[in-house]
Amino acid sequence: MNLKQIFKESISSINKSIWIILIPCIIDILSLISYEKVFNTDYIPNISMISFQFSIISAPPSVRYLIKNFPSPLLEYKNGAFLGIINELTLFNILLFFTVICFISFIEGGYLGSINDIKNKSCSLKDFIYFGNKFWCRLFLLNLICYIPFLLGFIDEAFVWISILYMPFFYIEYLMVVEDISLISGLKESINVLMNNFSITIKMMLQCGVLYVPISCAVYIFSYLGYFGMGFSIFIVNYFGVCVNKTVFEIYKNLKKPKTSQGSNIDYYV
Repeated sequence: MNLKQIFKESISSINKSIWIILIPCIIDILSLISYEKVFNTDYIPNISMISFQFSIISAPPSVRYLIKNFPSPLLEYKNGAFLGIINELTLFNILLFFTVICFISFIEGGYLGSINDIKNKSCSLKDFIYFGNKFWCRLFLLNLICYIPFLLGFIDEAFVWISILYMPFFYIEYLMVVEDISLISGLKESINVLMNNFSITIKMMLQCGVLYVPISCAVYIFSYLGYFGMGFSIFIVNYFGVCVNKTVFEIYKNLKKPKTSQGSNIDYYV
């Protein structure tokens, strides 16, 4: 099965449960609204007309993939300073941080489990809650690990750059959901998959970047048209982001098949 076919099938699968796109859209909209309310300011997007990102969009996706200054009201590191509600270590901020990460982990678990399960059938809200309960704990621990450099940054800003060493975590979210394995096992397997399929991973990142080049032109235009334009930008980025996330799931499953059943060479271009 070639990559073009996998992507097309992923779009078809997501369209059967189109409501799943609301999850990343709601997260982005709530981030935008809370930023403007908490800091009593109007958000002004900063985006290039043509934007190429050499990376895979996050899971769940976010318009932040193209609009780099899109607000993250809870915790954000930018220009050598910590911005957001949590900008210093206090007991209240620590409790708030753990509460929000716990909730986000539940959302991520429900989202990842749902899009992985979407193939020949639609996915319901009941399924989303089931997968959220199933995977939240493992994703909670993973999120804590990923946030360690930012938390250490309160001690010394140099620690923030440790996050670039997290490349081996590339597949771990997908692995824990598909294989239903622990965090430690997922990390080991993620490293193996990345090392054994490094060229495919690079080509996936390249293709995702190319896919979003024309989308960035539309986002550039619409993001300056008030709330309606920003809402459209959020939807279009997240729609294709969900499809990309689904594609990564299917590519991993394809890579796990015996080579004799994978057929001829994979076509990496859409």
